[in-house]
Amino acid sequence: MHKHHSAQQIFDFCKENWPETHTLSHQYVLYLHRLLQLETANSDPVLKKYGLSGAEFDVLATLRRAEPPHVLSPTQLQQSTLLSSGGQTKLLHQLEAKEFVDRSLNEEDKRSKLVHLTDSGKVAIEQAMDGLLGRLDDVFKQAGLKKKEIKDLIELLHKLLSVFESDE
Repeated sequence: MHKHHSAQQIFDFCKENWPETHTLSHQYVLYLHRLLQLETANSDPVLKKYGLSGAEFDVLATLRRAEPPHVLSPTQLQQSTLLSSGGQTKLLHQLEAKEFVDRSLNEEDKRSKLVHLTDSGKVAIEQAMDGLLGRLDDVFKQAGLKKKEIKDLIELLHKLLSVFESDE
């Protein structure tokens, strides 16, 4: 397997060969995309250990953070995930086959079925979340980040996200 150039190396190539893109905004985008790419790659083995894909994790986590008994309509699920309606239906069938969710008739809207997190789904999402958060805690330690620095980073990301999310 070949090693990818680091975000900083890519940014340096731009400085040499495409100087008009050598800006803080470009550096931010490169770093953010690279971080997301590597985070996804490093999370996949943890999720696989619990029999979950990233999208399945997203759906189960959305159900788990809903108030007990952890039941949502398909519309409510879609509001917290990045799935299309068709993609969500396919995913819910997969999660039903794994017995991580059940579905029942929605008395308020007969066209849709409510999605229920099962006990085994709750165990799977809680274990997967513990695994992911533990791995990230290790990454923060390896990077030498102090709690204040992590909080500052989160605050800065929140400021940026608030601009993007206000446009939705």
